[in-house]
Amino acid sequence: FNEVEIPFLHKCFEMQASETPDNPALVASDARLTYAELNQKANRIANALINRGIKPNSNVLVMLPRTSNLISAVLGVLKAGCTFIPMDINYPKGRIEYIFENSNADYLISDGYMENSIDVEELLEEENVENPNVDIDPDDLAYMIYTSGSTGNPKGVMTSHKNITSLFSKIE
Repeated sequence: FNEVEIPFLHKCFEMQASETPDNPALVASDARLTYAELNQKANRIANALINRGIKPNSNVLVMLPRTSNLISAVLGVLKAGCTFIPMDINYPKGRIEYIFENSNADYLISDGYMENSIDVEELLEEENVENPNVDIDPDDLAYMIYTSGSTGNPKGVMTSHKNITSLFSKIE
């Protein structure tokens, strides 16, 4: 990739899904998905978030076990133009509440066991499996991860789309 055309991670995935739709993309404890199947699951989540009124640059916490739904949710959040914030399902309630408030999260996607969260299965009921068309700037945040922090409170470290895709660019 050159500096002029910086593709987004989810756009790279969409290109791969269109080129090799029947190839395996994900093998998880609960499913084996092709690129086409994983792309459709991610699109369902993205389109469901968009239909719920989520706006680009919104912060979305994802708190799911390591299954195919986690990968689908991460891609779906990115496709909706939002910032993905991973949340470990084993965190204590106080840490979860702190990160939710500190990150100014608009949504929390879970398996439905968290109060005030969106159940990932509800999002997967969305019928629209088309790639959403959301305007995203390369400098927009792609993800925010919370570190332990020296003060005892976790601190959010932010990464833009441009920084993620630069990992895949050719070094000269």
